[in-house]
Amino acid sequence: MLTCNISTNSSILSRNDLAMLRNYLRVFFRNIQRNSFFTFLNILGLTLGIGVSFVIVLYITDEMSFDKFHRDGELIHRVGLSGILSGNKFEGVHTCSPMSAALTSEVSGVQSSTRVSGWGDMMIHKDDNILMQEDVLVADSNFFKFFTFDVLAGDIDRLLIDPRNVVLTRTSAKKLFGSTPFNEIVGQTLIVGNDKESYLVTGVAEDPPSNTQFEFEAIVSMETWEYSRRKQWTNNSLRTFFKVYPGTDIETIQAALDGFVEKYVGPEIQQYLGISLDEFLESGGAFGYFTNPLFDLHFSEYDGEMGPRGNRQNVLIFSIVALFVLVIAAVNFINLSTAKATDRAKEIGIRKSVGAYRNQLINQFLFESVFLVFISSLIALSAVILSLDFLNNLMNKEFMLADIVNIDILIYYVAAIFVIGILAGLYPSLVLSAYKPAEVIKGKSHNSNTSRFNPRNVLVGFQFVLTTMAIVLTIVITRQLNHMRSQDLGFDKEQLLAIENARSLPNQETFKNELSKMSSVQGVSLTSNYPPRVYSNSVFRIADTNDDILFYQYYTDQDHATSIGLKMKEGRFFEDPDLDENSVIINETGFKKAGWSTIDDKRILEIDQDGFTTLNVIGIVEDFHFEDFKSEIQPLLMFCRREGRYVTLRVQGRDAIQTIKSIESKWNELTGGKPFNYSFVDQQFERLFRREQRLANLTVFFSVLTIITASLGLFGLAAFVARSRRKEFGIRKILGANEALIWFLQFRYFATIAAIALVIAIPSAYFLADMWLNEFVYRITNAVSIYVLSTAAIGLIILISVGYQSIKASRVAPASVLRDE
Repeated sequence: MLTCNISTNSSILSRNDLAMLRNYLRVFFRNIQRNSFFTFLNILGLTLGIGVSFVIVLYITDEMSFDKFHRDGELIHRVGLSGILSGNKFEGVHTCSPMSAALTSEVSGVQSSTRVSGWGDMMIHKDDNILMQEDVLVADSNFFKFFTFDVLAGDIDRLLIDPRNVVLTRTSAKKLFGSTPFNEIVGQTLIVGNDKESYLVTGVAEDPPSNTQFEFEAIVSMETWEYSRRKQWTNNSLRTFFKVYPGTDIETIQAALDGFVEKYVGPEIQQYLGISLDEFLESGGAFGYFTNPLFDLHFSEYDGEMGPRGNRQNVLIFSIVALFVLVIAAVNFINLSTAKATDRAKEIGIRKSVGAYRNQLINQFLFESVFLVFISSLIALSAVILSLDFLNNLMNKEFMLADIVNIDILIYYVAAIFVIGILAGLYPSLVLSAYKPAEVIKGKSHNSNTSRFNPRNVLVGFQFVLTTMAIVLTIVITRQLNHMRSQDLGFDKEQLLAIENARSLPNQETFKNELSKMSSVQGVSLTSNYPPRVYSNSVFRIADTNDDILFYQYYTDQDHATSIGLKMKEGRFFEDPDLDENSVIINETGFKKAGWSTIDDKRILEIDQDGFTTLNVIGIVEDFHFEDFKSEIQPLLMFCRREGRYVTLRVQGRDAIQTIKSIESKWNELTGGKPFNYSFVDQQFERLFRREQRLANLTVFFSVLTIITASLGLFGLAAFVARSRRKEFGIRKILGANEALIWFLQFRYFATIAAIALVIAIPSAYFLADMWLNEFVYRITNAVSIYVLSTAAIGLIILISVGYQSIKASRVAPASVLRDE
């Protein structure tokens, strides 16, 4: 009998809950219909807040996931090199060839190590199929056991063990071999490069994921590269990675690396510089190694990093933005809910008078809040999915539907719905459920405090702070990018063409002469590099001194100054590769660094294993940018050679496309149809701006959405204030106030909050903007005009957001608001 009663009570309780849920839904949809405009604002604000925060979380999650998929990734570190030479500080990721073997044989805490480097472009021939691979790495034989990249075919123990072994990726294998099974590709021979050497395919690997620094289309065995067998410790061209045993203190590894400097580097400094390591250090020089965890490399700023680069500062900024936008959306919800509270006051009073408990009303309002967030979340998720291509292009990512619709995302969404719904709905539900039946039925006002410093206005002021900072940073970033693009490079980059892989030409001089005959081509030259692709540097000694200077360097022919538009400051440019074989051109920065007043009889010594080679300085070229704008112009030397890796030329006339087609036709004629790849130099410089451009795009995008979300909050608060002051405005109008005065009172209320917010926002924005600008050597001034413009923008936002409600409040009819009094 007892069991039967319990079952019956449970059934009754269940029916009651179901009836209550149906009632909640009925009331919810009735209120949506009755207050459709405010409901639309609520949903729009929540959708923007949830959508923006979700996109930022997606971006941050991907940024923080780089190389996290490697087994034992937390145990992997990389060796870096730093030092000071003749007052020049350098930090980079390249180390010497013998470093890897020394780590595994001499340091007890190291399990294993491996070496990786960029190979450059690789032209691969397979029958009649020619493929130009751009992302080719050279790596030790244990690369695929050290790192976690899936091997689809081949013996993992023998993938890169012999010279001229190559591992292809899935995509490369399909391009070369079509639908041939991967197992049958292993053992095939490829013809590589202009020398047409035979390479053996020993394996096929899965394409590397997008969240790794190791971008590759093929990997060549380290044994192929003669440099990998060198024993010199002061020649650094490889990236060395090592894996420690669990629990190993990285400081013990650092101590061993410090010992390598004394043991191996010291004798070479004595050999090449003629001074001991102690004397080198006492003279202000420095040389040492450091380590970086694998998981930190995506955010590294060292020279020579591989793969896409991240920025911890951006991750932090966007994390804060995600939180702020979500908070703003919740604040908007509260403002809009309380602004319409009086419309439901009588409903609440009647429900209470017929027996509704306060906790029931709280549950109802919380249910409405969670359900509204649920609707907004669905719309936000749908919007993110539909705009995935746009977002990928904006953030330079490769997100797919599977990255968004998965169990982790669903859990995040469900949690977000309940947390945001409860937090956003808690305050309105407590306020509304506290109304007393007798007072609200009589029409007594329950408007909350509207003084300037109540919590609601503080939150709106917080919105103004964020919005102001977003506007300032957007203006600063945009101006800096425009400044970089308009910066004088020191040469003419317009219509300047660079043809790659010039070594494919059987006779480069013939090709150069053929292009020189074209009326639409000017100034053809052969060169090893061209700005902004000048990466190589080495130490040279100033003759008759003990001063050693780190110079960037590249090789070119006698027509290079004409082809790219360099200007000579003193002396002459190269005239003949044979006569000028031991001559060099120095730039202004290098000339000043050498401490010279003239170049007459000036010489520079090239340091090599056999001693010194004397180079005669024959000219000074005016400084020009051959790197990005974050770095100062460095000392530069140019050498004269008859051949090069690139052909640089200037295309004249309007029909550049036809000219390029003519050049390609001549290329095909001389090379037999080898791949013709070219790029415009101005596009190369544009690529240097891409990370900053992405930051600017993201900042503008999120700033606009933040402004829209904050404006919705202002609109909601304006509605709330206008409603709470209706009787005041009615009385003022009876006493003679005109509409302009009423509008001014409403506008002044928000302008006061904004003014206080600006006092906080402008110094904070100035600090952040200056911190970002300090990354650039050639930067704009953090001018007052930026903040004047930002203040004007805030005023415009107030005008637009508050204007409608202010005009509506100023036109109130006194009789309509005072008849109940």
